[in-house]
Amino acid sequence: MRTTLLTTLFFLSGCLPIRVPDAARAYNDECAVLFSRGDLEQAEVACAHALEYQPKYWDALHNLGLIRQARGDAKEARRLFREALRANPDMAQSYNSLGLLALEQNDFGSAKDWLRAALRVNPDYAEARANLGLACLKAGELDGAEQAYRHLTLSAPWLSEPYLRLGVIMLAKGRTPDAIKWLSRAVELEADYGPAWQALGVAYETEGRVEEARAAYESCVDSKQPAPECREGVERLTK
Repeated sequence: MRTTLLTTLFFLSGCLPIRVPDAARAYNDECAVLFSRGDLEQAEVACAHALEYQPKYWDALHNLGLIRQARGDAKEARRLFREALRANPDMAQSYNSLGLLALEQNDFGSAKDWLRAALRVNPDYAEARANLGLACLKAGELDGAEQAYRHLTLSAPWLSEPYLRLGVIMLAKGRTPDAIKWLSRAVELEADYGPAWQALGVAYETEGRVEEARAAYESCVDSKQPAPECREGVERLTK
């Protein structure tokens, strides 16, 4: 009797739980694997099968959105991410994806709103936190970006990018010693991190530490991501 009453209440409120059949989950898992391999065509077929079993299956809607985004159809991807959120408002990854789409369009305000929504659902979502930092950085909001990246150094201290971003922010703020501290940590975590070596070279050169600047530029030149500015830095400081 109690079960029937609860079902009736859910129905009247429009909140009847969405049941996801095992077959839909299996097809969605297949979709995710195929997508990770770059087989977009077969991934889309698998996701479509998942949605045949449950048209409101949020994970399949989200994955299909990722596929359409990868195909360059931002409008349809955006629609699918919104559909996923309508089916399950706790889909932090869909908020994050909508934030990235807004960021690609330089709509920094909307991007920050979506990314903050993702973090309200999951405060430990490192990717969304990093994207929020990038959105703030691109919007010229250095304090907001600094806050996001500092949070990441605490919640995901193994990631090297937040330390690079903080170093760049400190350079922009004229706080060169702080920049050196963050950038040094970035190259400790990832010894072949070309952009961090380049920024560290700039920081050392700004401080007049010529030998250390040249060594940083040389490490940048030898990295997997060498920048022409690094070779120019080596040549300039070798004269």
